[in-house]
Amino acid sequence: MIEGKPSCSQERLKHLMDHFQINQTELSKRTGVGRSAIANYISGLREPKQKALYDLCKPFNVDPVSTISTIASESYINQQ
Repeated sequence: MIEGKPSCSQERLKHLMDHFQINQTELSKRTGVGRSAIANYISGLREPKQKALYDLCKPFNVDPVSTISTIASESYINQQ
């Protein structure tokens, strides 16, 4: 991740949560991902691992494979 620049997964998660009007606590209940982990993803302190990405995609009906490949390709472009 580039210092000071939001990550792709961070932006995507914020957008989905806003769009579906789901807060961190509700997302945690629906996914089994800890609320503190979600807070870290949103703040950019941590990047979600593959399992967490799969779990976070479920309540939004988002394809985890395309999400992971999009994040990976955008992360690669941002590093260039």
